[in-house]
Amino acid sequence: MKKGKILLSLSILAALGSFSAPLSWAADVTNPAKKVNTTVEGNVSAGVAENEGDNAVSNILTLDTGADISGNATGGVAVEGAGNALTNTVDVLDTAKVAGAVTGGVSYDGNAKENVVNMAGGTVIRGVTGGRTLGTGESALNQVTIYGAAIGEETEQFGAVFGGVSAKGMANNNVVKIVGSTTTYENVMGGYAWESSASGKQVFLTGTNTIGTSVFGGDGETGASNNELSIQDNSTIGEKDNEDTGYAIGGFTHTGTALSNKVKVEGGTMNYAVGGLSDQDGSKVESNELTITGGTIYMEAAGGLIDGKVEYEANGGTRVETEGATKNIVTMNGGEVRNLSGGRVNYYATGDAIANEVYVSDEVQIDYLVRGGSTYYGNANNNIVEMTGGTAGMGVEGGESGADLLIQTNKYHKKSNCTLILIMQPLELC
Repeated sequence: MKKGKILLSLSILAALGSFSAPLSWAADVTNPAKKVNTTVEGNVSAGVAENEGDNAVSNILTLDTGADISGNATGGVAVEGAGNALTNTVDVLDTAKVAGAVTGGVSYDGNAKENVVNMAGGTVIRGVTGGRTLGTGESALNQVTIYGAAIGEETEQFGAVFGGVSAKGMANNNVVKIVGSTTTYENVMGGYAWESSASGKQVFLTGTNTIGTSVFGGDGETGASNNELSIQDNSTIGEKDNEDTGYAIGGFTHTGTALSNKVKVEGGTMNYAVGGLSDQDGSKVESNELTITGGTIYMEAAGGLIDGKVEYEANGGTRVETEGATKNIVTMNGGEVRNLSGGRVNYYATGDAIANEVYVSDEVQIDYLVRGGSTYYGNANNNIVEMTGGTAGMGVEGGESGADLLIQTNKYHKKSNCTLILIMQPLELC
């Protein structure tokens, strides 16, 4: 997966400006609610905390019919040297348009917490974020809710949606809800931590939406835990069979552990659905869950996946050394996938696949392989596949290792009156 697809536009940060707060006694800045329904050149904010330690608190900005903002729109801003951005709100309505970014609350040096962006229609070109921190502060408990809107523009590939973003601090417990007839031209993420961990994020997609690249519950450089992604109805994520797009991921980390993340797919189309994903040295995917009850996954579905391709190619063919895929679970009782794995370490990485589980039932279709645990350069032990229905085109394997290392105590179970024809041959279970 290309890192270039997980970007925050630096131009957004630059456009926010670089301000320094004068010395002053700390106070909360709460202005009267601000409504805009005309053309505005430049940025617009409901409240700005400019003095040292001041907080931007509970400022409300409404962009109504007729609003046309050439810059950014922000509920509350705590500038450099000031304090926190707390409980600020931006509402974007009807045909309002913002050429820049929309953010509920921004803090340069403090925390951004409990900020909200609501969209009921409207167009925002450079993305939407509930709460953002530009320093070491935490971005937490922020929320974005979108009911039918356009985010970004196709020609420039802008238009990401984030519940919360932190430059150097943690991004925890942020939420994104997208409900019906929304188009984004970039990623959707519950939270993104550039240099730290992301946990407790939630992303919900319902209705018919088009997501240009990928959807993540949470993305944290040093760890991603307890993030959730739910996909219902008929959303389209990414471009079919384009391996750089179409990811539906619960939690994604680069150098840490993707732990206890959950993805539920009830409908829609995507290339990948993965509970927990990692891609660099020292990383691990553990105890992640993927539940599939409908939809179509064109390329791969897994409870936990280590994908080292980008680093492998960047380092001249040196494999990523990881701690493997452990205790990941997939449950599938509807829908269609190409390949299905409980936990997998791909060709570009080393690591064990241990104690992963796959459960398949009802009328489902797996076009190629079902694997409990899979690795090319590591041990595959104690993995389980249990099928009580469905079709697997190329067979079922409890555990798979391509390195002639330990492959032991892996299990394939079949129940009822179903019959296994031949592993590595077309398989049909009744």
